[in-house]
Amino acid sequence: MLLEKVRELGPLMRERAADVEKTRRLDDEVVRIIEDAGFWKMWRPRRTGGYELPLHQYAQVINEMARYCPSTAWVTALLNGGDWVTGMFPGAAQDKINAYGEGYACVVFGGTYTSEKVPGGFIVSGKWPYASGSLNSAWAGVAFNVVDDEGTVLDLGLAFIPMTELGYEYTWDVAGMLATGSNTVVADKVFVADDLVVSMGGGLAGNIASEFTDETLYWSSFGVTSTFNVAVPLVGMAQGLYDYVRAGLDRNRAIAYTRYDHAIDSPSVQLNMADAAQLIDTASLHLYQATDVVDKAAAEGRALTYLEKAKARMDLGYVARRTREAAELLLNVSGAGGFASSNPIQRQWRDLEVAGRHGATNYDIGREIYSKALLGLDEQVTSLL
Repeated sequence: MLLEKVRELGPLMRERAADVEKTRRLDDEVVRIIEDAGFWKMWRPRRTGGYELPLHQYAQVINEMARYCPSTAWVTALLNGGDWVTGMFPGAAQDKINAYGEGYACVVFGGTYTSEKVPGGFIVSGKWPYASGSLNSAWAGVAFNVVDDEGTVLDLGLAFIPMTELGYEYTWDVAGMLATGSNTVVADKVFVADDLVVSMGGGLAGNIASEFTDETLYWSSFGVTSTFNVAVPLVGMAQGLYDYVRAGLDRNRAIAYTRYDHAIDSPSVQLNMADAAQLIDTASLHLYQATDVVDKAAAEGRALTYLEKAKARMDLGYVARRTREAAELLLNVSGAGGFASSNPIQRQWRDLEVAGRHGATNYDIGREIYSKALLGLDEQVTSLL
């Protein structure tokens, strides 16, 4: 049902993609349709009005959306990530979050911050850049140090703070993904109640606060699922780029300085298109290989082994690498004309190149993690696993 709705919405998203890049925010009409259809509640518990989709089904929807508008798909993924983290809270806190602003939350792991323990909660200050989805959020879930009365760090936590209590800096000025609202949220001595704090350390260890143990989605591997959520739109972005280049070939474009009046007749074009399609298929296979491992473990009520997590991390880095390689071949086919400001090919390419370089999907780090796990080397490269 959701997949069909994305396809119905696709032409409008594609039509507005150039405009949202200029305005640096999602299109209002598209947002209204997305909210009405529940696309921003795909990872919300069914118990509280969401779809609670397993990763595989969720990935199909996000990928299809990314074909038409990468920024819209990215924000959709990140706001669903907020729902996923909210699902780790005790039920009473979930109700509190969902009761305000539809519960939409951007979540940011990195930043600079200080914290102080006070009765009933914490005083938190800091800056958290790259808050994707923040322009469409009611809450920001921001990383901070959970400390005791003496200031000793006990844990890494996520504090959920209403956006109305935060400052905001427009810092997202990059080459692609311009409509994602990945700006900086700022806290200046904001009080955060204890019940609006969830343990990241607990999440990474597989210990969450929710009493609803049958809701297995929220017990999925914290590190792998977080990485998956920024990798999942990449296959759709690459497929969207393929769609644009393929449509250009149908318009009988010639190849300059050759005898080919129709580029589609050139074997080099044909082979590049085949290679690009194969790379996108390869990326998709690795994406769904990772999702299925996580879904299966969650359904079985068990934590992933370290080797399974390491392999999934490499799979997700492989998604980023192969989709960008496909993009290079597709740009070779489109030629210099694909870089015209009016050509959607260059916009889709820029979006993929920026999104595909998220730190969590760094391919070289992924294979370093996996190689050490395969060889039994006890050396941790990252805590986000």
